[in-house]
Amino acid sequence: MPGSGSCRNLQCQPGEVIDAPDSRRARKTPVDLEKQRRKRIKTAERQIKNHEPITDPEILKLVNKDGDSVAHLAARGGQQFTDPEILRLADKHGATVAHTNAWSNGQQFTDPEILRLADKHGQTVALTAVAVGQQFADPEILRLADKDGRTVAHHAAFKGQQFTDPEILMLADRNGETVAHMAAGAGQRFTDPKILRLANNDGWTVAHQAAMQGQPSAAPEILRLADKKGVTVAQVASDFRNAARLRVVPNDAIESTA
Repeated sequence: MPGSGSCRNLQCQPGEVIDAPDSRRARKTPVDLEKQRRKRIKTAERQIKNHEPITDPEILKLVNKDGDSVAHLAARGGQQFTDPEILRLADKHGATVAHTNAWSNGQQFTDPEILRLADKHGQTVALTAVAVGQQFADPEILRLADKDGRTVAHHAAFKGQQFTDPEILMLADRNGETVAHMAAGAGQRFTDPKILRLANNDGWTVAHQAAMQGQPSAAPEILRLADKKGVTVAQVASDFRNAARLRVVPNDAIESTA
């Protein structure tokens, strides 16, 4: 037979020699592949430390020994992402790159599918975004709740976002605490008796919460509202006024009466 090699796909010409595959090009072992993977992660970590953006999806998807993808590490280093596939990458706790971008960089999201992504504790991207100041108006997003039943609207109200929609204000967590309770605690004023009467599981009303913030209420029927321990709104308001007076009494006046 002409030549010492073999014809590939029987397409060699008479007398043509096709060399056998070089043994040095043999497939890499799992150990070799793992070493290569670790080397690529270390290279990526150096890039992140030097604030160099990483764009290769294959590199971004690599996971280190702690369960964090390179994308998570890059997000913590300040890089922001828009690719939904990268934003959905989750660590061992279920926290996605979107969670990390929202928390570490204040990146804001509008895509409902991204905002609904939740970690293993039920914390959605929307809840994380609200914690760092993003505000939402979409009722569907505002209703997303954590494991305790507290909605995005609860967290937003606590941060100072004000709401007027009664359906949103009436949303309650597992303790019966409504969005209106959170809003009143943050200083929002209410006059609607229906909202002021909203009570949590202990009977503590929005009016009680408002009185704690020094918000006046002249309506006798509101002032008479009592929680399950019998504490009325009027008593809370009185305690607030007394505490306020104590706060403005000069220290030397207090000492002189001691």
